[in-house]
Amino acid sequence: MKKHIILIASVALLVILGGGLWYFYAAQQKDSTTAWSYVPENAIVVYETANVFENWERLTQSPLWKILSAVPEAQNLGQRMAYLDSVPTAKRLLQKKPLLIALQVVGNDALDATLFCRLSGEREKKDLQKFLMELEDNVNLRSEERQYDGLTIRELHGDDGQTFSYVLHEGIFAGSFTPFLVEDVVRTMADGTTSSSFANDNQALLELPKLANDEGNVYVNARRLAPLLSIFTDPGRESELTALNTLCQAMLLDVSVQDQQLLFNGYSKANTTTSTETSSETSPQKNSLYLQTFANQQPQPIGMGDYIPNRTAWMHYLAFDEAQRWQRALATYQENQSLPAYRNVVKRRQTFEKKYQVSLADWYQWFGDEVGLLTLESINVNEPDRALLIEINDTTAVSQALNSLTTLLTQAKGPELYKERFSTYVIGELAYTEFPSLLLGPLARGYDQCFYLLTDRYLIMANDVRTLKRIILDKESENTWSKSLKQSRFLESTLDESNLSLVVDVAHSWRLLLPQLAPKWQKIATSYASQFKQIEKVAVQFSGDSETFYTSIAVSYPEKPVESLANTSFATVSKVFADQTIRTKPYIVRNHNTQALEVLFQDKSNVLQLVSNDQKILWQDSLGGPMAGDTPQIDSYNNGKLQYLFATDSAIH
Repeated sequence: MKKHIILIASVALLVILGGGLWYFYAAQQKDSTTAWSYVPENAIVVYETANVFENWERLTQSPLWKILSAVPEAQNLGQRMAYLDSVPTAKRLLQKKPLLIALQVVGNDALDATLFCRLSGEREKKDLQKFLMELEDNVNLRSEERQYDGLTIRELHGDDGQTFSYVLHEGIFAGSFTPFLVEDVVRTMADGTTSSSFANDNQALLELPKLANDEGNVYVNARRLAPLLSIFTDPGRESELTALNTLCQAMLLDVSVQDQQLLFNGYSKANTTTSTETSSETSPQKNSLYLQTFANQQPQPIGMGDYIPNRTAWMHYLAFDEAQRWQRALATYQENQSLPAYRNVVKRRQTFEKKYQVSLADWYQWFGDEVGLLTLESINVNEPDRALLIEINDTTAVSQALNSLTTLLTQAKGPELYKERFSTYVIGELAYTEFPSLLLGPLARGYDQCFYLLTDRYLIMANDVRTLKRIILDKESENTWSKSLKQSRFLESTLDESNLSLVVDVAHSWRLLLPQLAPKWQKIATSYASQFKQIEKVAVQFSGDSETFYTSIAVSYPEKPVESLANTSFATVSKVFADQTIRTKPYIVRNHNTQALEVLFQDKSNVLQLVSNDQKILWQDSLGGPMAGDTPQIDSYNNGKLQYLFATDSAIH
C-alpha cells in the first residue's frame, strides 16, 4: 500500500512538473511572437522605429523635408501623420511603441505599406478600439468585417473610395490601405510556423548591431531590389535592373537625419549559404553575389580625383588590393549568372581570346588598386559620354599590351587605326565593339567605339575622342573633383575607403536620368524638378570583409534650401552683334592658353568670327563658302595648342 502511494505521488509530481514545463514553454512561445513574425517574406523594405512621432518631427524640421514637402506624395504622408499626431488616443497608443512599416510592390508603378505593432495588455487593445471608433465618427467611415483564411479582417471604407484594412491576432496589429497586403499578413499568420516571414528569410540581419539613438532602422531584402526600382524606371530597363538582385542578400541600415545629409549606415550580408527553408529561387550559389567578388579585398580611398571632371553625372568605383584574384572571382560570378547580358559577355570574351590568342586575365597583372567608370553629363542622353579609368602599376607593360592588341586589331580590320597626339598624350583606338565590357562585364557597356590614352598613373578609355580630350583639358584647368571644394567636402562626409561605390551628382545626371523613369514618375520629376534638383549628391558605398560589408548611403542637400521657387526669366547681361545674320549655330570652343570658353560662328556673308567669353570679337576671317558639319579642335602642330578643323563645299580649313 505504501509503495502504491509513493508511485501515485511520483506520477502526479511528474504530471505536474511536465504540465508546468509545458505551460512555461507555451507562454514563452506566445511571448516570443513579435510583429516580425508576421511581416511577409515578399516585403522589400522594412522600417523599424520605437519613436515614430519624434522621428517624424526630426524629419519634418530638416532641410530635406523643406525640399520634398511640395511634392503631393509627401504632402499626403504629412497629412496622415499630422492627423495621427492630433488624436490623443492614437498618439498614446503609438508613442514610444516599437513599430514596423513594411513596403511591398502593389502595382507596376506603386508601393504601399503595412504597419505592424504589438499591443501589450487590455489597456492598449481598448485604446485601439477607441481610436477606431473615433476615426469612424470623425471621418464618417463605414466599417465591415470579413473572414479570410480563418481570421477576421476589419475594414474601414471612406467616402473618397479609400479602404483601411487591419487584422488583430495574438496581440499583433497589422493594417494597410491596400487590402490584399493584409491578406498577405493573414496568410503568414495562418502558416503558424513563421517560416514564410521576412524575419525568417533574413534572420542574420536581426542579429546585427544597431544604433540606439537614431531615427530608426531600415531592413532591405536586396534580392528584391529589381522589383523595387522597376516601379520608378521605364519598363524597357527591367532586364538591366535584374542584375541588382545579385548584389548581396540583405542590408541593415541605421537612419540618421542631419542638417545637410540623410545617412543610412549599417551592414550588407553577402554570404554564400542560406537557410534550408529559403526557396531555391533565392538561394545564392557559391560566388553568385557581386559583393562576394570583393571578399577579403582591402578597401581603397578614391585617388583618381584629378581625372574626374566636375561634369561627371555618376561614377561606379571599384577597389581592391589583389586585382588578379578579384578578376578570377569576377569571372566566376559572371559565369554563375543566367541573365543574357552576362552570358553574352562571357561568350564574347571567349570568342575574343580565341580569335586573337590573347588572355585578358593577364592584363590584370598591371592593374593597380582602383577602377572608375564615369558617365558624363552629355547633350546626347541616349548615348552619353563615358570614360573608364584604370589605375596601372607598370606603364611599360600596359604600353606593350596596348601596342600588341592594336597591331592584331589593325591586321584584322585592314586600314591603320586612329592615332593622334594631343597635348603631351597619344590617343589611340581599340577597334573592338564594347571592349571595356570584356574586362569588367555589363557594367562597362556603352562603348561602340573605344579610344584610349595613357598617363603616368592611369589608362583612360572613352567612347569618343572628344571625351578623352575634355578629360585632359579639365585636368589641366583644374575643373575636377579633387580641385572642387564642394565635391571634396561631400567625399569627406562619406566612407574614407570602399570596395564598391556609386556616386551620383543629381544636377549633372538629371537630363540622363529623366528619360529612364516610368511615365508616372517622369511626370512627377518634371513637375517638381526644381525641388528634386536641390538634392545635390548621393553616394552608395560598400567596404568589405569576407561576408559582411559595411554599407553607407549618404544623400546631401543644402542647409538652407529654397522653400518655394517662383517663375524666373533670363536677363540680358551683354550682347555682341555681327554684321550679317548668323548662318551657323554658335560653336563652344576652348582657348588653349587660358582654358576659357569662347564662341565660334559664321554669318551669311561666310565670315567666320571668334567671340571671347566677355563678348568681344577676337578675329574675323572670310571663307569661300558655308561651313559644313561641326568644328572640332585639334592640335595639328603637336605643340599642345589647339586649332579649328572644318570644311566648306570645296575646301578643308
